[in-house]
Formats: sequence, structure tokens, C-alpha cells
Amino acid sequence: MLALERNRVIHERDEQGDKAVVDIPPSRIGLLFVFRTFERISYGLVVQSEGTVDINDFVRTP
Repeated sequence: MLALERNRVIHERDEQGDKAVVDIPPSRIGLLFVFRTFERISYGLVVQSEGTVDINDFVRTP
């Protein structure tokens, strides 16, 4: 079992109009069950989710 987490970054403008990047702490969005592993790929099943799993979301041990 692995926890799915959302990696969020917000791009804003500061008072001078320059770009500013604001990092938001990762938030847990679900659980992933890894059921088959090979040398270069693994298969997993999302067993719980609060929404869609997007590119740049990541997993870690809960």
C-alpha cells in the first residue's frame, strides 16, 4: 500500500509584477495497492481517491 499525494505549485505575480512561485505542502488524495512488480514496471490499483490522479502526483509510504 502506498499513499497518493498531490504535488501543487501556484504561480502568482508579486507587487512588482514579477512571477512568484508558491509551494504548497503535498496533500494526501488516496491509496494505491501495488499488486505486481517487474524489473522495469509495476502494476497498481487505486483503491481510494478523492478525485483524479494527475501527472506530477506521487506516491510514498503512508
